[in-house]
Amino acid sequence: MGCGQYPTVSLKTARARAADARKLLDEGIDPISDRASRENAKKAETILFRDCALNYIAAHEAGWKSVKHAKQWSATLAAHAYPVIGDKPPAAVTVEDILVILKPIWHDRHVTASRVRNRIELVLDYARALKLRSGENPAAWRGNLDALLSKQKPATRHFPALDFKKLPAFFVSLLDDDSMAAKPLRLIILCATRSNETLNATWSEIEEMCGSYPLNA
Repeated sequence: MGCGQYPTVSLKTARARAADARKLLDEGIDPISDRASRENAKKAETILFRDCALNYIAAHEAGWKSVKHAKQWSATLAAHAYPVIGDKPPAAVTVEDILVILKPIWHDRHVTASRVRNRIELVLDYARALKLRSGENPAAWRGNLDALLSKQKPATRHFPALDFKKLPAFFVSLLDDDSMAAKPLRLIILCATRSNETLNATWSEIEEMCGSYPLNA
C-alpha cells in the first residue's frame, strides 16, 4: 500500500499513514479497502441526483424509441423531482423525499406520477451501480411505496351511450364525414362489430359481409 509520493508527502507523514494502516490491520480491517470506501463516500457527497439523472439519460437515450422520450424524461424530472432532490447526493435521498414528490400528483396526475416514480427509481439504481449510494431504493414500489401510497384511481373515463333515437341523425352526419375515423364507425353501427374486429378486419372479410352489394352502397 502506497502512502504518498516524495517529496509531496514527507517521510514523517508517510510513517504516520503507515502506522494508521497497521492499526487498521490489527483491527482486522483492510486499509486499502477502507481508503477506497472513504474516497467513494467523499465522491458521493459531491455528485448530486441531478448529475446522476443527466448522466443516466445521456447513457440510455440512444436506445430509446424517440427524441421525444428523452425530452419527456428530462421534463418530468425537472418539474417534479429536481425541486425536492435535485441538489441532494443520491445517498441522501429518502422515502420521505419521494413521498413529497409524489403525493401532490399521485391521484390527479397518476400517469405522470407513476412515470416520475419509475424514473427516480432507475436513476437511483444507476447511482447504486456507481457506488454512489447503498441499501434499498427509496423509490421502489413493491414492498416499499405500495405500503405508503393508496391505490390510484383508474385513468379511463367512460362516455354515456348515445340515445338510440338520435342514432339516425348521427349516422347521417357520419355520411358527410370522410375522415378515417368516421368510416369504420359507420361499419360498426351497421354491422354491430366490435372495435377490435373492425380495426383489424381484412378486405376479404369486408367483401364477405357486403356480399354482392357495392362497397359504397
